[in-house]
This record gives sequence, structure tokens and C-alpha cells, in this order.
Amino acid sequence: MDYQWPSSPFLRNLMDCHQFSDSLSLLTFPLSISLELACQMAHLKEKDHDKAFYQLCCHMEPDYHQLEFDMRVWLTWRERRA
Repeated sequence: MDYQWPSSPFLRNLMDCHQFSDSLSLLTFPLSISLELACQMAHLKEKDHDKAFYQLCCHMEPDYHQLEFDMRVWLTWRERRA
């Protein structure tokens, strides 16, 4: 099985569009890495995005749900701005 990092469309999109042209981008990048790291590590144990998966994410990153929400809001804002 060929594994190509980053495997998630979320992180690929983030890496493609992150230009650090504004201060918001500089603030969100470290948060996105924390979010993606917890997600990918959880996938080592849990395949599906189910209750056990999210519990594991929250165990590794206690603010996982808030970070995920903030990131979705930021990506939506960025998409509409373009």
C-alpha cells in the first residue's frame, strides 16, 4: 500500500492554501498542525471517525472539538474571501 503524506484532504488543502499573507494565517497554522497530528495518530488505532476515534483525539488534544470547529470556520471564511 502506497502511503503519501499528507493523507488527509484537510491537510493537503491547508498546505496548498497557507500563504501566511495575514496574521490570521500565522495564528491558525500551529493549531492546524496540532489538530491534524491528533487526527492522524488516532487513525493509527481507529479507522473510522466514530465515537472511539473522537474520544482518542480528545485524549491527545483536549481542545480537539473546538480546534476542529475553528478550523472549519476559518477555511469557510478563506474560501468565501477568495
